[in-house]
Amino acid sequence: MKSFLELTIPIFYQLSTHAVAVFLRIVIFRILTILYLLFSPGFIWSGEFGRLPISQNRSGRDHNRNACTTLLAGGGVKGGLSYGATDELGYRSAEKVTTVHDLHATILHQLGLDHNKLKYHHQGYSESLIDTRVTQAKVIHDILT
Repeated sequence: MKSFLELTIPIFYQLSTHAVAVFLRIVIFRILTILYLLFSPGFIWSGEFGRLPISQNRSGRDHNRNACTTLLAGGGVKGGLSYGATDELGYRSAEKVTTVHDLHATILHQLGLDHNKLKYHHQGYSESLIDTRVTQAKVIHDILT
């Protein structure tokens, strides 16, 4: 019977660099889960943008500023939940639209901080990480335990 390494090493040579990076992140996630490190502290995995299912120049996929995927685990987030969806083309957020500001407000809430009251002084002005007057950021209670 072949060992785990003997079975997986040939797979690495067949995968693209991006697929290997995703595979390694999944392996790390599984190891952390096995070690029970994801039950209490929060774990966030996200990119800076989403990907479109199409490409204009047929090499790779185009960036998508209208929708992206973020993985949350532990830290009081419900497990096994898929929240929100895109339209049938994968171009725009269509269901349960959530902004980055909402995600930040939710993370701060889970850290015990009120995103509306968290302020700092910068060049004589009282600033906040999430300017609720502009962004209308809200805590996403549907994903919390």
